[in-house]
Amino acid sequence: NGNSAITRMSRILQFADSFQGASVDGSNYDPNCTSPGVYKYIRVVSGGATRTLSCVDLSIDPSPLIDPNKVSIDSCSFTCSQDNGTVPPVIGISFNLSQKTSSASEKKASISFTTSVRMRNL
Repeated sequence: NGNSAITRMSRILQFADSFQGASVDGSNYDPNCTSPGVYKYIRVVSGGATRTLSCVDLSIDPSPLIDPNKVSIDSCSFTCSQDNGTVPPVIGISFNLSQKTSSASEKKASISFTTSVRMRNL
């Protein structure tokens, strides 16, 4: 689940047509990443369509990237940094997933996923 999610998000970001912004609340998007921050949403245009990557539920436009019956999201965040407005932003992706278990006494496996992606096509 985690490998597939981070790969799909990375590809969307890497080959996006334009960067629309980063948001902490999903409604106000900042199109500039010149002051680095931590975000829950990233919006891009890819293949002519506006796509929103969400850390709240690990999804791209309401399509889930993980199976919530098998894993749960322990934490998730995006970072966005840009030296200046003329260079493409670098988007960091970081999340932790835990295995869903059938009982409270059963040990859960947990794993972290982290990468950064420089947007290419801007």
